[in-house]
Amino acid sequence: SDEFAPFYVGDYNSYLTKMSKNGIWGGNMELTAAAKAFEVDIVVHRLGEPRYEILYQKGTPKRTIHISYHNERHYASVRRLDDMRSDHPAKKINLDKTESQQLQREQQ
Repeated sequence: SDEFAPFYVGDYNSYLTKMSKNGIWGGNMELTAAAKAFEVDIVVHRLGEPRYEILYQKGTPKRTIHISYHNERHYASVRRLDDMRSDHPAKKINLDKTESQQLQREQQ
């Protein structure tokens, strides 16, 4: 999408070509684009830091994806301890203890 072109310095079409290849790493802009493209919320976890949430803003998200961020350069998927089979979609991780906490988070 050209929606992100103003935020990229350089040849945006070359950037899109490069990013479309397997094994290319992305950052915050790519996570935001993924949230929009796949209609999901993305929660980024860092050890000792508050979680960072990228919320899908055009309706109800299809699901929430949890990832961890390590050493200021690497992302990894996060799964529940009782859900370590990678051949199935991840089970839902619920961070909100009450319905009001969930509503409050969704209204931010």
